Amino acid sequence: MDWSRPSTDSFGALFSHFFRFFSSRHSRDLMIIAAVAFVLVILVVLQISPTSPGDPSSAGGFRRFLSDNTAALAFVGGGLGVIGWAYQAANLRFGVADIFAAEIATICRVAAVGDLMPILVDRYIDGKPLPPITVPLVVFEDIFKDLEVLDSNVVGAVTEFYMYLRELQSALEGAHEPAPGGAEAAAHPPPHRHRSLHAIYNAFLAFESARNAIGALVDDGELRQEHVLTALQGELPAYFLLYMEYAKAKEDDVRHKRIVGRLPGYQGLIESLKDLIASLKEKNTPQARRIRDLASRVTDLWDESVDGKKIGFSHRFLTPAIDAETRRTRRAEYLWTDGTEGSPGRIN
Repeated sequence: MDWSRPSTDSFGALFSHFFRFFSSRHSRDLMIIAAVAFVLVILVVLQISPTSPGDPSSAGGFRRFLSDNTAALAFVGGGLGVIGWAYQAANLRFGVADIFAAEIATICRVAAVGDLMPILVDRYIDGKPLPPITVPLVVFEDIFKDLEVLDSNVVGAVTEFYMYLRELQSALEGAHEPAPGGAEAAAHPPPHRHRSLHAIYNAFLAFESARNAIGALVDDGELRQEHVLTALQGELPAYFLLYMEYAKAKEDDVRHKRIVGRLPGYQGLIESLKDLIASLKEKNTPQARRIRDLASRVTDLWDESVDGKKIGFSHRFLTPAIDAETRRTRRAEYLWTDGTEGSPGRIN
């Protein structure tokens, strides 16, 4: 056994591409083309006449066989060529889907490991400007044109993620300036807070679109679940903050409708994740353990921050305070805020 290579199922790997060709959403049209070509080839083969009387192994018998079935053999060759083309075209699509999924999942994983959203939310609650970030988009910038081989809904989901991510970086650049002080700050909300909230909104949309893009790109069920759960670790903290900000807005406000309207969908998603955790309790494979652990982190985050119709942040969720005593009052306004009259309001 070669210890330097990851352990793989050799038999499964041998047929994985063929199975993916027949089951992937990326190759459904190509699979239909290949299936039609295969059926036509079989029908033509069944109609090929046998060799003329005589010795079929002789040169004359073989020539007679070719001359009697020239058109049929040409059709069979063309049909096999179509099947080969469909398989190669499917592999090209798989490669494009996999490389974009890898970049999107890597960005979400780096954000989760670095606590990007808790840090942004923390600084927003404390009234501090958000730090700028730079995300190199190597795949997007170099091979974006290759996305055209995928379905339009997949292209749309991937493009949304990259556009929101670029807008997030631009918004963080604008939000990175010191807050004003004195009477002016007390009378008017500092501009950087509006820009910071705009940046967090774009971060939420980026993680949400990343979850949708991964769902559209990744064929492997377990890998897709792992990547989606990673994206949710950045998506939910941003959603909680936006809900607390916009739940108090007027009901005809478009941001109020879009944020509050997502709550039932998240509630259903969390229930599905709890069912998933229960179904994986008896499984002890490495990937099942990773999925179970990630799903538990997401459901714990939800349960700590959502109580019926109330949404807020638990103390354990927020990152440790450097100067907790001076920040206690401001943080208290964001703990279990339900957005109703008399509840702690938004920090201005």
